[in-house]
Amino acid sequence: MENASKAIIIAGAVLFAILIISIGMFIYNNAQNTIDKSVASMSAYDKDQFNYMWTKYTGQQSGTIVKQMISQMVVSSKTYKEEASKLPDLYYKARSTDIYEEVTIAPGDGVDLEVLNRARSEIVVRHIYTVEVYLSSKSGLVSGIIVKYDSEDGTPTGDITYNSNWKPDYDLIF
Repeated sequence: MENASKAIIIAGAVLFAILIISIGMFIYNNAQNTIDKSVASMSAYDKDQFNYMWTKYTGQQSGTIVKQMISQMVVSSKTYKEEASKLPDLYYKARSTDIYEEVTIAPGDGVDLEVLNRARSEIVVRHIYTVEVYLSSKSGLVSGIIVKYDSEDGTPTGDITYNSNWKPDYDLIF
């Protein structure tokens, strides 16, 4: 009889743990759905306004303009720290001999401003860069920005080999 009561208590504890996990998953899914709905409910005008903040930097830009763009990323990371879909990743090559560096802005936990500031400081002011902006296929918002170091004749140097951690989600290129 004593073993049966212990078995019932253990079974109850297991069921209680499953219930707690289920409630946690339910809360997480609802929160994610709310975020997705807020992005989906953005009007086309609102999306265009948000995207313009980044698409205005496309094409060949001086290092000064690229530094301004990264400064805008710092401001944006504070403004949209809880909305992952509004935080584009940055992938950049500051100099001809450097490899491409990845800066992923993580929502919620805060942004590693040191990494963004390092990226900004590595950009050479007097040099020309090519900036490419990528839109998310899910939200229609800018999800990634690639900054390429241009050679002296104005062509971007090197092919981009994406870091395995960076999975660009885009379908349109500006």
